[in-house]
Amino acid sequence: MNLKIEIALPRIRMTRLRKLESLQTVALSSAMPRLNCLSLRTPTTYRPRKRTSIDKPAPAGGSLFESTEGTETVSRMSELNPATEVSNRVGVQALAEEIDERLSNLPGAGAEALREVRREFSRRLKDAAPHVVIELAALLLEVPRIKYRFIAYELIHHHPSALSRLTAWQLEQLGRGIASWAAVDCFGIYLAGPVWRERHVPNGLIHGWARSADRWWRRAALVSTVPLNSKARGGNGDTYRTLQVCRLLERDRDPMVVKALSWALRELSKRDPRAVREYLARRRDVLPARVLREVSNKLATGTKNPKGKRDARRRPQG
Repeated sequence: MNLKIEIALPRIRMTRLRKLESLQTVALSSAMPRLNCLSLRTPTTYRPRKRTSIDKPAPAGGSLFESTEGTETVSRMSELNPATEVSNRVGVQALAEEIDERLSNLPGAGAEALREVRREFSRRLKDAAPHVVIELAALLLEVPRIKYRFIAYELIHHHPSALSRLTAWQLEQLGRGIASWAAVDCFGIYLAGPVWRERHVPNGLIHGWARSADRWWRRAALVSTVPLNSKARGGNGDTYRTLQVCRLLERDRDPMVVKALSWALRELSKRDPRAVREYLARRRDVLPARVLREVSNKLATGTKNPKGKRDARRRPQG
């Protein structure tokens, strides 16, 4: 009798799972064309992959997460209820589709309109597990538009548990595709900077970006120093780590990097003006002229371009 019961139970579970998978197939068949590229990548648990170095490439086709067994609460729940994985997949996908629909109705929307959408979903995700928010952001990032990237980064930034759980590998995956000043600055201000400030990732990660052949990752390294020093961003000042990154990029003449170097030093000057003055004096021979001018103006007048000079540049020649 016991043997028959043991055989019957797995059959019941499999029947339920097939029904749920059938429902999932019907739901996904109606997905909008814009989200056809989004993959359902929510495994049973969400422990980040371990990496031996920050330069290890991402596994082909890999997710931000890999399935493990044992310690995670989600894993134990999945063992008791095989439908958990299917439910998570459909739930995250449905949220991504809903956000997509909202954004599609905001053509040419500014930051404030986008932020209103983000606030609504942040309220709904307030009690969500960190892996749900991170995976949702990963799905949104598969749509190559800046407004999707903005929402994805802000959703994580305004979910403290998700932000604090980011690892170096996950951070780099979330940064894939940054190829404009807007994308880089959102990444550095909302994700990389805060995570690094709280020492959830090592200094070597940021230094590796500073040595990258990609101009945008080099800019990202400098922008990541801003949340260390910006009071509005929660920074308390970190002269040592800021100047370490500045030294790595002080000879770089790429315009996007030069502007970011000026920004990093100007932000530090609000916290430690003496250290910035000393740095400018010591490195005057190697720093770009733009950096010397803007940071010196900031120290002397409180602005990178004094009003008189801005007005003079605007007046027509002759």
